[in-house]
Amino acid sequence: TPCSSAMATAGLTTVRFGRPSYSVLESAGNAVISVTLSSPMTPLVTVTHMTFDDTAVVGSDYLVGNGVLIFGTGETLKTFIVPILNDNKIEGNEKINLSVSYPVCASLGVPISATLTIIDDD
Repeated sequence: TPCSSAMATAGLTTVRFGRPSYSVLESAGNAVISVTLSSPMTPLVTVTHMTFDDTAVVGSDYLVGNGVLIFGTGETLKTFIVPILNDNKIEGNEKINLSVSYPVCASLGVPISATLTIIDDD
């Protein structure tokens, strides 16, 4: 059965990042980011995830990692990829801001934002 807004706001389940910070070597190619549900749901749960520049810049340090995660019946963990660009420049560590928003059939938990640090390994 589809969820109702009352069901989602009643706090039956929350969606959030698996942790508040992540890190990846610049040469790794991809960062894997986890998003969790506090409890499995019968209807599908969806949530939007987005990346935003901090000290890292989209197009030169990483590629956009925006999309929608769909949790099926009984699922409590999903991941998404942020592609990392290796520019071979010595520039120090750089950061990307991550967020989840617009949940359907769930409410937002904590944390709803996280930081991804790209560790310079040039």
